[in-house]
Amino acid sequence: MAKSEENCESPVYDDEYDEELTKLFESAADCVASIADDFDDDQLLVFYGLYKQAQEGPCLKNKPGIFDFKGKKKWEAWKMLGAMTKSQAMEQYIQTLKQLKPEWDLKNPENKFVKKSFGPAVSTMVNDSNELDDDQKTAFDWVKEGSWDKLYTYVIQPGFNINEQDLEGMTLLHWACDRGHTVIVNNLLQHGCDVNCQDEYGQTPLHYASSCGHCEVVKILLDKGAKQNLVDTDGMLPRHVAFSKDVAKLMASYS
Repeated sequence: MAKSEENCESPVYDDEYDEELTKLFESAADCVASIADDFDDDQLLVFYGLYKQAQEGPCLKNKPGIFDFKGKKKWEAWKMLGAMTKSQAMEQYIQTLKQLKPEWDLKNPENKFVKKSFGPAVSTMVNDSNELDDDQKTAFDWVKEGSWDKLYTYVIQPGFNINEQDLEGMTLLHWACDRGHTVIVNNLLQHGCDVNCQDEYGQTPLHYASSCGHCEVVKILLDKGAKQNLVDTDGMLPRHVAFSKDVAKLMASYS
Protein backbone atom coordinates (compact mmCIF):
# COMPACT_ATOMS: atom_id res chain seq x y z
CA MET A 1 0.00 0.00 0.00
CA ALA A 2 2.80 2.32 0.80
CA LYS A 3 4.75 2.66 -2.33
CA SER A 4 2.95 4.84 -4.77
CA GLU A 5 0.71 6.87 -2.54
CA GLU A 6 3.15 9.36 -1.06
CA ASN A 7 4.94 12.56 -1.99
CA CYS A 8 1.79 14.58 -2.64
CA GLU A 9 1.69 18.06 -1.30
CA SER A 10 -1.56 19.85 -0.67
CA PRO A 11 -1.94 23.21 -2.41
CA VAL A 12 -3.05 26.16 -0.39
CA TYR A 13 -6.82 26.56 -0.67
CA ASP A 14 -9.67 27.54 1.63
CA ASP A 15 -10.96 24.48 3.46
CA GLU A 16 -12.07 25.19 7.00
CA TYR A 17 -11.43 22.56 9.66
CA ASP A 18 -14.61 20.88 10.87
CA GLU A 19 -13.96 18.91 14.05
CA GLU A 20 -17.24 16.99 14.00
CA LEU A 21 -16.82 16.03 10.34
CA THR A 22 -13.23 14.97 10.94
CA LYS A 23 -14.21 12.70 13.85
CA LEU A 24 -16.98 11.14 11.78
CA PHE A 25 -14.60 10.62 8.88
CA GLU A 26 -12.04 8.95 11.18
CA SER A 27 -14.77 6.62 12.48
CA ALA A 28 -15.72 5.77 8.91
CA ALA A 29 -12.08 5.11 7.99
CA ASP A 30 -11.69 2.82 11.01
CA CYS A 31 -14.82 0.96 9.93
CA VAL A 32 -13.53 0.50 6.38
CA ALA A 33 -10.21 -0.74 7.77
CA SER A 34 -11.99 -3.29 9.94
CA ILE A 35 -14.17 -4.78 7.18
CA ALA A 36 -11.95 -4.29 4.13
CA ASP A 37 -12.62 -7.85 2.98
CA ASP A 38 -16.28 -6.93 2.45
CA PHE A 39 -15.45 -4.56 -0.42
CA ASP A 40 -14.38 -5.35 -3.96
CA ASP A 41 -11.33 -3.90 -5.69
CA ASP A 42 -13.13 -0.93 -7.26
CA GLN A 43 -14.75 0.02 -3.96
CA LEU A 44 -11.43 -0.14 -2.14
CA LEU A 45 -9.91 2.14 -4.76
CA VAL A 46 -12.70 4.67 -4.26
CA PHE A 47 -12.10 4.65 -0.51
CA TYR A 48 -8.36 4.92 -1.10
CA GLY A 49 -8.61 7.95 -3.35
CA LEU A 50 -11.03 9.76 -1.06
CA TYR A 51 -8.93 8.95 2.00
CA LYS A 52 -5.78 10.36 0.42
CA GLN A 53 -7.64 13.46 -0.80
CA ALA A 54 -9.08 14.02 2.68
CA GLN A 55 -5.69 13.63 4.31
CA GLU A 56 -3.40 15.42 1.86
CA GLY A 57 -5.50 17.25 -0.68
CA PRO A 58 -5.11 17.01 -4.49
CA CYS A 59 -2.44 14.60 -5.77
CA LEU A 60 0.58 16.28 -7.31
CA LYS A 61 2.66 13.13 -7.68
CA ASN A 62 3.84 12.00 -11.12
CA LYS A 63 2.02 9.00 -12.57
CA PRO A 64 3.75 5.70 -11.68
CA GLY A 65 5.69 3.82 -14.32
CA ILE A 66 4.06 1.62 -16.93
CA PHE A 67 4.84 -1.61 -15.08
CA ASP A 68 3.57 -0.42 -11.70
CA PHE A 69 0.03 -1.64 -12.31
CA LYS A 70 -1.37 -1.36 -8.80
CA GLY A 71 0.41 1.96 -8.31
CA LYS A 72 -1.27 3.40 -11.38
CA LYS A 73 -4.70 2.31 -10.22
CA LYS A 74 -4.17 3.95 -6.84
CA TRP A 75 -2.77 7.09 -8.45
CA GLU A 76 -5.72 7.36 -10.83
CA ALA A 77 -8.24 6.89 -8.00
CA TRP A 78 -6.66 9.83 -6.20
CA LYS A 79 -5.78 12.02 -9.18
CA MET A 80 -9.31 11.91 -10.63
CA LEU A 81 -10.63 13.80 -7.60
CA GLY A 82 -8.93 16.94 -8.90
CA ALA A 83 -9.29 20.02 -6.71
CA MET A 84 -11.90 18.49 -4.38
CA THR A 85 -11.41 19.94 -0.90
CA LYS A 86 -10.50 17.80 2.08
CA SER A 87 -13.91 18.41 3.64
CA GLN A 88 -15.69 17.37 0.47
CA ALA A 89 -13.57 14.21 0.32
CA MET A 90 -14.45 13.38 3.92
CA GLU A 91 -18.15 13.87 3.25
CA GLN A 92 -18.03 11.72 0.12
CA TYR A 93 -16.07 9.02 1.95
CA ILE A 94 -18.75 8.90 4.66
CA GLN A 95 -21.60 8.87 2.13
CA THR A 96 -19.93 6.06 0.17
CA LEU A 97 -19.69 3.94 3.29
CA LYS A 98 -23.34 4.66 4.14
CA GLN A 99 -24.41 3.59 0.66
CA LEU A 100 -22.41 0.37 0.74
CA LYS A 101 -23.11 -0.42 4.40
CA PRO A 102 -26.48 1.17 5.34
CA GLU A 103 -26.37 -0.66 8.67
CA TRP A 104 -23.35 1.34 9.78
CA ASP A 105 -24.36 3.54 12.71
CA LEU A 106 -22.78 6.96 12.17
CA LYS A 107 -23.16 7.89 15.84
CA ASN A 108 -21.99 4.54 17.20
CA PRO A 109 -20.01 2.75 14.46
CA GLU A 110 -18.21 0.36 16.81
CA ASN A 111 -21.56 -1.14 17.87
CA LYS A 112 -22.15 -2.38 14.36
CA PHE A 113 -18.78 -3.86 13.41
CA VAL A 114 -16.01 -5.56 15.33
CA LYS A 115 -12.74 -3.97 14.36
CA LYS A 116 -10.06 -6.39 13.27
CA SER A 117 -6.38 -5.93 13.98
CA PHE A 118 -5.51 -4.83 10.47
CA GLY A 119 -6.24 -2.21 7.86
CA PRO A 120 -6.81 -2.66 4.15
CA ALA A 121 -3.69 -3.42 2.17
CA VAL A 122 -4.37 -1.96 -1.25
CA SER A 123 -1.82 -4.28 -2.79
CA THR A 124 -4.19 -7.18 -2.10
CA MET A 125 -6.22 -5.86 -5.02
CA VAL A 126 -3.51 -7.25 -7.31
CA ASN A 127 -3.12 -10.88 -6.31
CA ASP A 128 -3.38 -13.56 -8.94
CA SER A 129 -1.39 -16.24 -7.10
CA ASN A 130 -4.58 -18.18 -6.38
CA GLU A 131 -4.96 -18.71 -10.13
CA LEU A 132 -1.73 -20.75 -10.21
CA ASP A 133 -1.37 -24.43 -9.47
CA ASP A 134 0.51 -25.09 -6.24
CA ASP A 135 3.54 -26.47 -8.07
CA GLN A 136 3.80 -23.19 -10.01
CA LYS A 137 3.83 -20.95 -6.97
CA THR A 138 6.96 -19.31 -5.61
CA ALA A 139 7.88 -18.25 -2.10
CA PHE A 140 6.42 -14.83 -2.90
CA ASP A 141 3.08 -16.38 -3.84
CA TRP A 142 2.91 -18.28 -0.56
CA VAL A 143 3.74 -15.26 1.55
CA LYS A 144 1.00 -13.28 -0.17
CA GLU A 145 -1.45 -16.06 0.62
CA GLY A 146 -0.30 -16.18 4.22
CA SER A 147 0.83 -19.82 4.20
CA TRP A 148 3.85 -20.19 6.48
CA ASP A 149 3.82 -24.00 6.12
CA LYS A 150 4.32 -23.73 2.35
CA LEU A 151 6.77 -20.85 2.65
CA TYR A 152 8.81 -22.78 5.22
CA THR A 153 9.63 -25.45 2.63
CA TYR A 154 11.53 -22.76 0.72
CA VAL A 155 13.14 -21.14 3.76
CA ILE A 156 14.81 -24.38 4.87
CA GLN A 157 16.29 -25.13 1.45
CA PRO A 158 20.11 -24.85 1.39
CA GLY A 159 21.22 -21.61 -0.22
CA PHE A 160 17.78 -20.00 -0.11
CA ASN A 161 18.12 -16.21 -0.04
CA ILE A 162 15.61 -15.07 2.55
CA ASN A 163 16.26 -11.44 1.58
CA GLU A 164 15.60 -12.02 -2.13
CA GLN A 165 13.81 -9.11 -3.81
CA ASP A 166 11.10 -9.28 -6.46
CA LEU A 167 10.88 -7.01 -9.50
CA GLU A 168 9.70 -4.11 -7.32
CA GLY A 169 12.47 -4.63 -4.79
CA MET A 170 10.11 -6.12 -2.22
CA THR A 171 11.32 -8.94 0.01
CA LEU A 172 9.21 -11.65 1.60
CA LEU A 173 9.16 -9.51 4.73
CA HIS A 174 7.79 -6.52 2.81
CA TRP A 175 4.92 -8.65 1.53
CA ALA A 176 4.19 -10.20 4.91
CA CYS A 177 4.05 -6.72 6.46
CA ASP A 178 1.87 -5.43 3.64
CA ARG A 179 -0.64 -8.23 4.20
CA GLY A 180 -0.47 -8.14 8.00
CA HIS A 181 0.65 -11.77 8.40
CA THR A 182 2.03 -11.56 11.94
CA VAL A 183 3.06 -15.22 12.18
CA ILE A 184 5.03 -15.04 8.95
CA VAL A 185 6.61 -11.73 9.95
CA ASN A 186 7.81 -13.26 13.22
CA ASN A 187 9.13 -16.39 11.54
CA LEU A 188 10.91 -14.54 8.73
CA LEU A 189 12.67 -12.33 11.26
CA GLN A 190 13.68 -15.39 13.29
CA HIS A 191 15.18 -16.89 10.15
CA GLY A 192 17.32 -13.83 9.46
CA CYS A 193 15.23 -11.50 7.32
CA ASP A 194 16.63 -7.96 7.32
CA VAL A 195 14.15 -5.89 9.31
CA ASN A 196 15.41 -2.70 7.64
CA CYS A 197 15.60 -3.91 4.03
CA GLN A 198 14.46 -1.29 1.52
CA ASP A 199 12.61 -1.77 -1.76
CA GLU A 200 13.35 0.14 -4.95
CA TYR A 201 11.48 3.13 -3.54
CA GLY A 202 13.52 3.07 -0.35
CA GLN A 203 10.61 1.82 1.72
CA THR A 204 11.15 -0.60 4.57
CA PRO A 205 8.81 -3.24 5.97
CA LEU A 206 7.93 -0.65 8.62
CA HIS A 207 6.71 1.72 5.90
CA TYR A 208 4.38 -1.01 4.65
CA ALA A 209 3.04 -2.06 8.04
CA SER A 210 2.54 1.58 9.01
CA SER A 211 0.70 2.59 5.84
CA CYS A 212 -1.57 -0.46 6.00
CA GLY A 213 -2.46 0.05 9.65
CA HIS A 214 -1.10 -3.25 10.94
CA CYS A 215 -0.40 -2.23 14.55
CA GLU A 216 0.68 -5.67 15.71
CA VAL A 217 3.14 -5.99 12.85
CA VAL A 218 4.48 -2.48 13.54
CA LYS A 219 5.12 -3.50 17.14
CA ILE A 220 6.91 -6.69 16.10
CA LEU A 221 9.16 -4.76 13.74
CA LEU A 222 9.99 -2.10 16.30
CA ASP A 223 10.74 -4.75 18.93
CA LYS A 224 13.14 -6.34 16.43
CA GLY A 225 15.01 -3.10 15.84
CA ALA A 226 13.24 -1.54 12.87
CA LYS A 227 14.60 1.96 12.26
CA GLN A 228 12.15 4.82 12.18
CA ASN A 229 14.61 7.27 10.61
CA LEU A 230 14.93 5.60 7.19
CA VAL A 231 13.34 7.73 4.48
CA ASP A 232 12.06 6.52 1.12
CA THR A 233 12.84 8.17 -2.20
CA ASP A 234 10.10 10.73 -1.55
CA GLY A 235 11.64 11.70 1.78
CA MET A 236 8.89 9.98 3.77
CA LEU A 237 9.49 8.33 7.14
CA PRO A 238 7.35 5.37 8.30
CA ARG A 239 5.40 7.70 10.60
CA HIS A 240 4.58 9.98 7.66
CA VAL A 241 2.61 7.18 5.99
CA ALA A 242 0.81 5.95 9.12
CA PHE A 243 -2.69 4.70 8.27
CA SER A 244 -4.17 5.76 11.60
CA LYS A 245 -3.50 7.71 14.76
CA ASP A 246 -3.08 4.43 16.64
CA VAL A 247 -0.17 3.46 14.40
CA ALA A 248 1.41 6.90 14.74
CA LYS A 249 1.07 6.80 18.53
CA LEU A 250 2.59 3.32 18.69
CA MET A 251 5.65 4.44 16.73
CA ALA A 252 5.96 7.60 18.83
CA SER A 253 6.07 5.45 21.98
CA TYR A 254 9.24 3.80 20.64
CA SER A 255 10.97 7.07 19.77
